Amino acid sequence: MYKFICKNCGKENEAAYDGRKYCNAKCCGEHQVGRNNPNWRGGIHIQDGYVRLSIGNGKRIREHTLIAEQVLGHPLGKRIQVHHINGNKSDNRNCNLLICDVGYHTWLHQRMSDLYMKEKFNK
Repeated sequence: MYKFICKNCGKENEAAYDGRKYCNAKCCGEHQVGRNNPNWRGGIHIQDGYVRLSIGNGKRIREHTLIAEQVLGHPLGKRIQVHHINGNKSDNRNCNLLICDVGYHTWLHQRMSDLYMKEKFNK
Protein backbone atom coordinates (compact mmCIF):
# COMPACT_ATOMS: atom_id res chain seq x y z
CA MET A 1 0.00 0.00 0.00
CA TYR A 2 1.12 3.53 -0.78
CA LYS A 3 0.44 6.49 1.50
CA PHE A 4 -0.53 9.88 0.10
CA ILE A 5 -2.00 13.20 1.24
CA CYS A 6 -5.23 14.26 -0.47
CA LYS A 7 -4.64 17.50 -2.44
CA ASN A 8 -8.12 18.71 -1.50
CA CYS A 9 -8.83 17.84 2.13
CA GLY A 10 -5.26 17.20 3.32
CA LYS A 11 -6.07 13.84 4.92
CA GLU A 12 -3.55 11.03 4.82
CA ASN A 13 -4.81 8.01 2.86
CA GLU A 14 -3.63 4.71 1.50
CA ALA A 15 -3.94 3.47 -2.06
CA ALA A 16 -3.11 0.26 -3.86
CA TYR A 17 -1.00 2.18 -6.38
CA ASP A 18 1.45 5.04 -6.29
CA GLY A 19 0.46 8.41 -7.75
CA ARG A 20 -3.02 8.79 -6.31
CA LYS A 21 -3.79 12.41 -5.38
CA TYR A 22 -7.34 12.45 -3.97
CA CYS A 23 -9.35 10.47 -1.39
CA ASN A 24 -12.32 10.03 -3.70
CA ALA A 25 -14.15 11.52 -6.69
CA LYS A 26 -15.80 14.20 -4.54
CA CYS A 27 -12.43 15.57 -3.34
CA CYS A 28 -11.10 15.43 -6.88
CA GLY A 29 -14.11 17.35 -8.24
CA GLU A 30 -13.91 19.98 -5.49
CA HIS A 31 -10.20 20.56 -6.08
CA GLN A 32 -10.06 20.55 -9.88
CA VAL A 33 -11.89 23.83 -10.37
CA GLY A 34 -10.46 26.91 -12.10
CA ARG A 35 -6.68 27.07 -11.96
CA ASN A 36 -6.46 23.60 -10.42
CA ASN A 37 -8.16 21.98 -13.42
CA PRO A 38 -5.66 20.34 -15.79
CA ASN A 39 -7.59 21.88 -18.72
CA TRP A 40 -7.26 25.45 -17.35
CA ARG A 41 -6.33 27.90 -20.11
CA GLY A 42 -6.01 31.05 -18.04
CA GLY A 43 -9.74 31.61 -17.72
CA ILE A 44 -10.14 32.68 -21.34
CA HIS A 45 -12.93 31.20 -23.46
CA ILE A 46 -14.11 32.04 -26.97
CA GLN A 47 -17.88 31.85 -27.45
CA ASP A 48 -19.68 33.12 -30.55
CA GLY A 49 -16.48 34.94 -31.50
CA TYR A 50 -16.37 36.93 -28.25
CA VAL A 51 -13.55 36.58 -25.72
CA ARG A 52 -15.03 35.68 -22.34
CA LEU A 53 -13.08 35.77 -19.08
CA SER A 54 -13.72 33.66 -15.99
CA ILE A 55 -14.35 35.92 -13.00
CA GLY A 56 -14.91 33.22 -10.39
CA ASN A 57 -17.79 31.12 -9.10
CA GLY A 58 -18.36 29.75 -12.60
CA LYS A 59 -19.24 33.21 -13.94
CA ARG A 60 -17.86 34.70 -17.13
CA ILE A 61 -17.91 38.20 -18.61
CA ARG A 62 -17.22 39.34 -22.14
CA GLU A 63 -13.80 40.97 -22.25
CA HIS A 64 -14.99 44.02 -24.22
CA THR A 65 -17.67 44.68 -21.58
CA LEU A 66 -15.08 44.50 -18.79
CA ILE A 67 -12.78 46.90 -20.67
CA ALA A 68 -15.62 49.39 -21.26
CA GLU A 69 -16.65 49.24 -17.60
CA GLN A 70 -13.07 49.87 -16.49
CA VAL A 71 -12.79 52.89 -18.81
CA LEU A 72 -16.11 54.32 -17.60
CA GLY A 73 -15.45 53.45 -13.96
CA HIS A 74 -18.89 51.85 -13.49
CA PRO A 75 -21.01 48.99 -14.90
CA LEU A 76 -22.65 49.48 -18.27
CA GLY A 77 -26.30 50.48 -18.10
CA LYS A 78 -29.03 48.26 -19.53
CA ARG A 79 -29.25 50.28 -22.76
CA ILE A 80 -25.51 50.64 -23.29
CA GLN A 81 -23.57 48.34 -25.62
CA VAL A 82 -20.02 48.06 -26.91
CA HIS A 83 -19.48 48.09 -30.69
CA HIS A 84 -16.39 46.54 -32.33
CA ILE A 85 -15.48 49.12 -34.99
CA ASN A 86 -13.64 46.70 -37.29
CA GLY A 87 -16.27 43.96 -36.85
CA ASN A 88 -13.81 41.55 -35.22
CA LYS A 89 -15.51 40.43 -31.98
CA SER A 90 -12.23 39.27 -30.45
CA ASP A 91 -10.31 42.52 -31.14
CA ASN A 92 -10.74 44.23 -27.78
CA ARG A 93 -8.20 47.01 -28.11
CA ASN A 94 -9.48 50.34 -26.74
CA CYS A 95 -9.16 51.94 -30.19
CA ASN A 96 -11.54 49.31 -31.63
CA LEU A 97 -14.31 49.69 -29.05
CA LEU A 98 -17.14 52.22 -29.21
CA ILE A 99 -19.49 52.58 -26.24
CA CYS A 100 -22.96 53.53 -27.44
CA ASP A 101 -26.66 53.14 -26.67
CA VAL A 102 -28.74 50.31 -28.14
CA GLY A 103 -30.42 52.47 -30.78
CA TYR A 104 -27.16 53.84 -32.18
CA HIS A 105 -25.59 50.38 -32.08
CA THR A 106 -28.50 48.95 -34.10
CA TRP A 107 -28.22 51.84 -36.58
CA LEU A 108 -24.46 51.21 -36.98
CA HIS A 109 -25.01 47.56 -37.86
CA GLN A 110 -27.78 48.44 -40.31
CA ARG A 111 -25.58 51.10 -41.94
CA MET A 112 -22.67 48.66 -42.21
CA SER A 113 -24.99 46.09 -43.79
CA ASP A 114 -26.34 48.65 -46.28
CA LEU A 115 -22.82 49.72 -47.30
CA TYR A 116 -21.74 46.11 -47.72
CA MET A 117 -24.77 45.32 -49.90
CA LYS A 118 -24.15 48.42 -52.02
CA GLU A 119 -20.45 47.64 -52.43
CA LYS A 120 -20.89 43.93 -53.27
CA PHE A 121 -24.12 43.90 -55.28
CA ASN A 122 -24.71 47.38 -56.83
CA LYS A 123 -21.59 47.89 -58.90
